[in-house]
Amino acid sequence: MVARKATEKLFSAALAACLVAAGTGCNGPGARLGPPGFRNVRLAVTETSLGRIPRGMVTACEGSPMAESVTISPDAMRAAYVVERDGKHHLVVNGTVGPAYDEIAQVRENGIEGDERMPTGQFAVFSPDSRRVAYKARRGGKWMLVVDGVETRGYGDILWERSGRRDIDVFSPNSRHFVMSVTRPGERFPVPIYDGNETTTLDEKAWAPVERESRKGTSRRIERDGKYRMVVNGVEGKPYGWVGHGSYIAGGHGSYFQAVLSRDGRRYAYAARRGNKKDGAWLVVVDGTESPEYTAVGEIVFSPNGRHLAYAGELGSTGRRTSSKHRSRWFIVLDGVKGKVHRGVMGLHFSPDGRRLVYRTSGRSEPALIETGGRVVCNGVAGKRYDRIAVMTHSPDGRYLAYYAERGGCPLVVVETAECAQYRELLAAPRFTGPGALRFVALCDGEILRVDARVVENGCAGGT
Repeated sequence: MVARKATEKLFSAALAACLVAAGTGCNGPGARLGPPGFRNVRLAVTETSLGRIPRGMVTACEGSPMAESVTISPDAMRAAYVVERDGKHHLVVNGTVGPAYDEIAQVRENGIEGDERMPTGQFAVFSPDSRRVAYKARRGGKWMLVVDGVETRGYGDILWERSGRRDIDVFSPNSRHFVMSVTRPGERFPVPIYDGNETTTLDEKAWAPVERESRKGTSRRIERDGKYRMVVNGVEGKPYGWVGHGSYIAGGHGSYFQAVLSRDGRRYAYAARRGNKKDGAWLVVVDGTESPEYTAVGEIVFSPNGRHLAYAGELGSTGRRTSSKHRSRWFIVLDGVKGKVHRGVMGLHFSPDGRRLVYRTSGRSEPALIETGGRVVCNGVAGKRYDRIAVMTHSPDGRYLAYYAERGGCPLVVVETAECAQYRELLAAPRFTGPGALRFVALCDGEILRVDARVVENGCAGGT
């Protein structure tokens, strides 16, 4: 036991040395990372009311939380929900009550439990720029889309659903146009209607997706003679029993079977398994070079400038994974240096400036994608323990880290070492609006509050 603790201290010391080292870094082409730990800050908080939820609010279903039925605009400046008065539905936006309808419909989830469509609880959809709002309403036997208070003509029905976690496509990326799919008598398939005009055709430029990040390089997996090979930028790698993102990434979509590439496409990494698909040790292939062998491999990430590589690995687990006695030993490998051991790690990523490596630990015995309790680790130093941790986000300059946490069933927002006051529910996740400015929306005693927090820095300190 003493030897193991001494070894882990050596690993932590090596990781800390790598984080502050200049030049080529440790076993990789890395440049300097930032200092270990979190910044010692405090928050100057301002609360602005977006309206009080009155009696008669319509929720997704009886007994469901009110928070699930409130829609928050992307900029967290507007809140929308539905109330029932005298048997009629009204959409309320920031306390302003809209016209009466026989029914205002919920957005539904497509593809849940077979063909069944489950309500999401949301009744309204905001445009990407947050300036416009749309909802589906019924008057008599006709459904219409109400956009910025203006009704379209009535139809037999309007499709009002989304697939998975993807937001419903109502507004164009530039927020100037909207689309709806309607059903009309005698027609078998839904018909798309653009901007409420049946004669208008699609403006392809307006609906083109916004490219947030330009990446170079290509990769694909091929199978030959019972073995898998990764082809990166046209160069075929060695044969393995399996290759892909990692041994614990859920899914099966296309990117799952590709390599992880740096932004400039010059560097690559992927998980590979010796032997066959179900048996054999795991390793990470980095720019054609094999890492040591592991029991399993988790997330693999490059820093924004491509100079650092980090991934999650596992060694020495005990017991069967399906057993309650199973104990995993997960750790982060940064530029070839193994870090401290945890029962589980997840959410591995670099800050936008590439100077901070962040992940969260878990009490679970595997790097599950489920949001669980634990600690956030920044450049090798762990912060406070919480019952639940989720939605980690950085300021644009990478200087500050914020995340959602829970303690004793109450949510709060954590920024570096500072905690925001606990609220009953959080309606919108924390997001930075500037280098040192944070915003989120919370529910407190029936009032919807926009919370703006300004980060005031006191110095630099590690976690507790």
